[in-house]
Parts: sequence; structure tokens; C-alpha cells
Amino acid sequence: MPVCSLEPDKAAIPLAYIYNTSFSQGKSPDCLKSSYLAVAPVFMNGDKFLIANYRRTSLLTEFSKIYETLINHRLIQHIQQHNITVSYAWNSQKFITGPD
Repeated sequence: MPVCSLEPDKAAIPLAYIYNTSFSQGKSPDCLKSSYLAVAPVFMNGDKFLIANYRRTSLLTEFSKIYETLINHRLIQHIQQHNITVSYAWNSQKFITGPD
């Protein structure tokens, strides 16, 4: 049964197990490795024959997007805990959201 057809409460337990196992072992699941290679051009506007009128879009699964978000949060948390960044560089990072 696909995970997406499960109820959110039932899907959370196996997904949490997969993510936590991945983090504790330091390995990414194989299904995520090939999904990062899938990129599709999306036409924006103008002449369809000019490459500049297209933007790249990554074809990631929801599983991959959640995994990427979790890694991003862990990385930001590690950077903040260990005071790794320089203050002037830290202020320019707009991807950080949430309570301080």
C-alpha cells in the first residue's frame, strides 16, 4: 500500500522510523539518490526556443521534500549551536524561519 494513501497518523510512524534510521546511520535511502537527478525545464514566457526563458524544476517526491526539510532544520540547528557562521553572513540567510 502506498504511503500517500494512508491516513497521516498511520503514515507518520513508518516515515519517522525511516528518517531517524537514515540520520542515525548517516545514509540516505536509495530512493532519494536518483530523485535529485530528475530535473525538468519549465517554460516561463517569451520565445520557446531560447533556453533563458526556461527555469529548472526538480522533480522530487513528497518523501524527498520532507527529508530535505528535516536535513535543513538539523543543519541550521547545528550551525546555531556551534556558532559556526559569521554574524554578517548569518543575517543574509533568509531561509531561516521559525522562533528564535
